[in-house]
Amino acid sequence: MSEGTRQYEDRRQAERRSRDRRSRKEPGPPLIVFEDVWKAFGPVKIYEGLNLTIRKGETITIVGGSGTGKSVLLKCLLRLLTVDRGNITAFGEQVTGRSEREMLPIRRRIGMLFQGAALFDSLNTFENVAYPLRQHKWGTDAEIRERVGWCLEQVNMPGIEHKWPSELSGGMKKRVGLARAIAMEPEVILYDEPTTGLDPTNVRKIDALILALQERLQVTSVVVTHDMDSAFRVSDRIAMLWQRRIDWVGYTDEVWEAENPIVRNFVNGEISWE
Repeated sequence: MSEGTRQYEDRRQAERRSRDRRSRKEPGPPLIVFEDVWKAFGPVKIYEGLNLTIRKGETITIVGGSGTGKSVLLKCLLRLLTVDRGNITAFGEQVTGRSEREMLPIRRRIGMLFQGAALFDSLNTFENVAYPLRQHKWGTDAEIRERVGWCLEQVNMPGIEHKWPSELSGGMKKRVGLARAIAMEPEVILYDEPTTGLDPTNVRKIDALILALQERLQVTSVVVTHDMDSAFRVSDRIAMLWQRRIDWVGYTDEVWEAENPIVRNFVNGEISWE
């Protein structure tokens, strides 16, 4: 590593350390548990005995390289994908083995911001945010209109109900997707690569929203990313996915003192998550 590169990494580490001044929260009870989870796509093994406990009220970020299965973990939680072995529980209820109909009560309690926001191009902003409310027969048209307005206000985008996805920037699409994710008043919000493809200014705006919504709505947040600067900004704890398992979990300030060699290499900038 050149001297210039080392100085740059030193500055980044100093910035990350400064973000660790967030006071630790008293850990809540286990809310979501992955226990001895195995998953493969044909000959490609994704997880081999993965274990992870997510506690109520925290923001936990799952980091790892591209193609290591970070997003797959969220889809297994929602049972959009099934695991080969092991157990997943959420809110004290078994997820593994449930039918689509049996999963509905659990999915209602979880909101998700998909990669790229996943807005419907054929629907305007209002109808995109209202979509889950209409699907679940949440309320009257007037109540839905009021709820959509409230959701857009929460993501700092009031008054854009009439705009179409094609009229929105990448950062705006992410925020509309987040407004849709909170429409059903979820207890958990899943963020799948929330800052991918955004410029640094919009990255910081999305990070600030993750923190604000966690505090304002008292939700549990699960973030999947390979953006380590973002991970340090938003997280209470960080979980490292390495070699098909969660190799290390700890508070952000514990990263600097971790004895795990993978964590040490990460701190020293010797592992790329790209």
